[in-house]
Amino acid sequence: MPQVATYTAARLLVGHADGVPHELVVLANAALLTAAYGAALAVVQRDVRGLVGMLAMSQSAMVFAGLSGTVAAELCGALAVWVSSGLALTGIGLVAWALESRGGAISIETLQGRFADAPALAGFFLLFGLAALGFPGTLSFVADDLIIAGSLDDHVHAGVLVILTTVFAAIAVMRGWFRVFGGPVTVDAPRHSILPRERIAFTALLAILFGLGLWPGPFVHSLERVAESLLASRHQPATTVPLEKRP
Repeated sequence: MPQVATYTAARLLVGHADGVPHELVVLANAALLTAAYGAALAVVQRDVRGLVGMLAMSQSAMVFAGLSGTVAAELCGALAVWVSSGLALTGIGLVAWALESRGGAISIETLQGRFADAPALAGFFLLFGLAALGFPGTLSFVADDLIIAGSLDDHVHAGVLVILTTVFAAIAVMRGWFRVFGGPVTVDAPRHSILPRERIAFTALLAILFGLGLWPGPFVHSLERVAESLLASRHQPATTVPLEKRP
């Protein structure tokens, strides 16, 4: 839903002036600062829900900044980040939900030692986390390459902020994984096997992320057409009705 709201906000602002309005550029810079700030806040969260929430806010802001760009590669990267981050964060959120259903709210202030309790969920959490961080072979790898290249072509400071956001997000995800699953465990700790419906849902999400990452051509080409259409709509002059034909 945050991604849908981001796209709606960008579309409401685009097309109401000839070219890209100055206000849109200001909002794009503010969105980049928000993305970096949200990723930095994710590093210091105390529970898994806060971690997922801050990562979602950071990624939504990055998508908005990309949709406000003036380079086709940047727009294409924003749309790719929209899809990749949505899938990856959905997977992380579902894994966190599955863990909470077994042991209640999960703190990441201290080592929880849940690897022995749920090793399969630990593996899926790590894979979804890597899929959100631009791991080679995943869709986010393609998306990050596009949005960083487009941002550097547009404004150098924008590219730097995108890279900084990715660095903070990586620290936050790996910190969360080590805090949740690392640490000592008791010998008689319960072992919760992953449920079949959980395995199916997680595997399907990972298949999409890695499938689009390994064969990104058709998907990226479709996004390029969308990006070119968006840029063309921005530069079309508004249609006016002559005074003599107005009622």
